[in-house]
Amino acid sequence: MNKLLSLLVIVMLCSTVSAQTISQDLLNKFESQETVECIIVMADQLDLYGKTNGMTKDDKANYVYQSLTAHATQSQRMLQLHISSQGIEHQSFFAFNGMQAWMTLEQVEYIVDHFDIAKIVPNVQTRVARPIVTDEYIAMTRTDAEWGITQIKADTVWEMGFRGAGVIVAGQDTGYDYDNPAILTKYQGYSEDTIIHDYSWHDAIHSLNPLHGDLDDDPANNPCGLDITEPCDDNSHGSHTMGTMIGGNDTLKIGVAPDAKWIACRNMDRGWGSPVTYTECYEWFLAPTDINGDNPDPTRAPHVINNSWGCPPIEGCNPDNFFMMETVVNNLSAAGTVVVVSAGNDGNICGTIGNPSAIFENSFAVGASREDDSKAIFSSIGPVLVDSSFRIKPDIVAPGVNVLSINNQGGFNSWGGTSMAGPHVAGAVALIISANPDLAGEVDMIKNIIKCTAVTLVDSMQCGDISALDVPNFYYGHGRIDVLAAVEMAMDLPCMVDAGEDLVVCNTLDSTGINVLDGQLLTGNIDTYTWSSAPTSIGNFNYYGSDMMSDTSILAPELTEYYNRKEVYYLTGVTCAGNICMDSVVVNYSDWMYTLIQPESGKNPLDSIGIYSIAESNWPSTYLWSPDYNISDVTDGSPQVWNDTTQYYSVVVTDSLGCQVETGWQVNVFPTSTYDADQLIDIDVAPNPNSGEFTLSASEGVIHNLELFDISGKLILVKTGLSNSIFIQDLESGTYIYRAKVGDKLAIGKVVVIE
Repeated sequence: MNKLLSLLVIVMLCSTVSAQTISQDLLNKFESQETVECIIVMADQLDLYGKTNGMTKDDKANYVYQSLTAHATQSQRMLQLHISSQGIEHQSFFAFNGMQAWMTLEQVEYIVDHFDIAKIVPNVQTRVARPIVTDEYIAMTRTDAEWGITQIKADTVWEMGFRGAGVIVAGQDTGYDYDNPAILTKYQGYSEDTIIHDYSWHDAIHSLNPLHGDLDDDPANNPCGLDITEPCDDNSHGSHTMGTMIGGNDTLKIGVAPDAKWIACRNMDRGWGSPVTYTECYEWFLAPTDINGDNPDPTRAPHVINNSWGCPPIEGCNPDNFFMMETVVNNLSAAGTVVVVSAGNDGNICGTIGNPSAIFENSFAVGASREDDSKAIFSSIGPVLVDSSFRIKPDIVAPGVNVLSINNQGGFNSWGGTSMAGPHVAGAVALIISANPDLAGEVDMIKNIIKCTAVTLVDSMQCGDISALDVPNFYYGHGRIDVLAAVEMAMDLPCMVDAGEDLVVCNTLDSTGINVLDGQLLTGNIDTYTWSSAPTSIGNFNYYGSDMMSDTSILAPELTEYYNRKEVYYLTGVTCAGNICMDSVVVNYSDWMYTLIQPESGKNPLDSIGIYSIAESNWPSTYLWSPDYNISDVTDGSPQVWNDTTQYYSVVVTDSLGCQVETGWQVNVFPTSTYDADQLIDIDVAPNPNSGEFTLSASEGVIHNLELFDISGKLILVKTGLSNSIFIQDLESGTYIYRAKVGDKLAIGKVVVIE
């Protein structure tokens, strides 16, 4: 009896696991269908975002492609053998580790029971958002740039000599009317003598989408056919978006980056797509192939991809399959490709940005704006609620109303939608890279430049307790793109330094020196760096020589990594032929937070905004800067001293791109006296400060005063008494600085709490 009971328990547990692994949507489909198109998601996924920092674009692409294909081959090997032995029609993917397969419920259950599977979900068919048609006319005689071009100042960038040359833009959509004169000569496969579609075109539409309700499976039901070997548009939507990215000529000015080249993939059958078709195109962009699907080459991956489509929850895309496409987007970003995604046209209700890929952290979601810089009423807004992240999206807005571009019949349409806004941003990426080719592959930096230079826009709308008066906000993101300002910033950024090079001639900085980081950097935050000589050790610190930095040294007291996200910072070097040479470091960073402090009345003549803690430093001759902000200028070299422990300076604070954050900050500095070794004492921190509970212990003497500060400089705890140990508990995640009196000596140190 006990054995029978145990067996029943095991069966029930196995059934529960299967039910969790097989999505309810898939089970529902099996109620009416014997065989269902499924997506098998392997449990062992490889997400390479953040793993390619410091590499060139080609190196990133090669690393990501080789890593993903090797991982998928190994992980899927036994499952591939089983599926092939059963004669199951299938297709393997590596951009995410999984497969598409047509299976019965019995076959699905067997796979769940015998292989390491995270989820099996149905492949859901979805439809591209319909554009808003506002006008239709022939535009061949128009000579002025379209309003969106002039509003973002792309035409001014052209006058500077930057029109997108040397940049590859890509689109996955309903297809493209490639022989349209407005885009033909920009097609990567075009030459005056011949057109070669290898590495320039891929068709992910291998069968008719059932949602069309075609009476038969004749490929002729699609005006372009299936598995086509040259670009064709069965809907006009894709052609319109490509025209906005690169279209036009000297008299027809509809494209943001008219000298860029384009490649493309069709991911929809007459406007209907699915997670599988979208993923197949994403995967092809990771390593484009020849027209037969052979000889993949990741070095041919595009610089930017426009995605003017969405996969809404109402049609079956839901949290069960979100992570699959998010992994793909993350891996494309790791490979050095900017993923631009339209935010959607679901209107002015909180949380309407709810569709992949716009909801993901590493996609660049774009809303639509009007000519007066107001938001288009149809443009979806955040925050992202569908995955409970409350992520602020869109990231940016761009012109998306009454946008003139080409259709698939040789004519022109004026359409509206976030589908029209996204291509403006993809074109802007091309202009930025053409202005500073060293930014190719620097996905996060490019997005930060666009966000940093955007025209700030706010709105009085509230979503719960989240206000659209903040920046970024759920209504406009960081604002409306200004590609001229973005290009100017891109030109001022120092160039990347290849491994092994001592000096590189870079762009000359302007007189503001916004790229100069004058200060000291904790080596614990350095991930990678390039130096031309070894450091000089002085005590516990390593100082890197002035051969690359004339006025700046690097302080290296500890090796603590706080967060995984990274940013690239630059430091000035010596002068070469009138230009400034640069070297770079990749720095881990955390979100900057400061505490608003109002000092006692009459004590601070400055405008009190924030406070910044600095320990173990002599201010201002040498000082630290936070992992993501640079204290770039001390405007008052003679601080007012109000007591023995605090000094206040007026400073200018900028982020890593030189964007001014605030001025007039208070800087809370620990005593500026230089302590001799015999004045300082070490105390132990145990057992594990990461838990938020630990004890500070003195091996000699007693601790008679302890002060604990948070990273903003706010004093959060004082303990007095006569004991050789003090117990601390209930600290939230963060960085803390302690200062303790032990007899007549002082102990200063840092504690990092990670929950």
